[in-house]
Amino acid sequence: MTDKDFSSRLRYAMQYSGMRATDLSELTGISRATISEYMSGRYVPKQRNLGRLAKVLHVQPTFLMGLTEFSPAEKPSFAEKPEAIEPNTQEKLMLARYRALNDDQRKVVDALMSGLSPYDAARRAAHKRLDEKLDAENNDPND
Repeated sequence: MTDKDFSSRLRYAMQYSGMRATDLSELTGISRATISEYMSGRYVPKQRNLGRLAKVLHVQPTFLMGLTEFSPAEKPSFAEKPEAIEPNTQEKLMLARYRALNDDQRKVVDALMSGLSPYDAARRAAHKRLDEKLDAENNDPND
């Protein structure tokens, strides 16, 4: 990548890290509006925010500034230091979102992780809720 434009490099790093602007905002503490301004090229971050962005995106700050070519930031190697492995930012975000789900939503996610298609998992969850509702109606003591 030879583009020296910050916004292009930011978008490239976001794609590399699998981040959306909303994710980046949550993980850096930089407002969604400010992230949008950076992405549009209207503003360039000051040093503090540049460091936050680089850290969360796992790239070198010099890459975002257009001074160097793309080079991912060092990540610990599992083979070298298994105790040093920490979830990456995307994994932390996924875990936080998973923890915020209700029980039915977690079941859908669990089913997806087990290899079911989203349609199958959603359909099964909907059928279960419908069955529970019908059972409750059929067992109504007022009848």
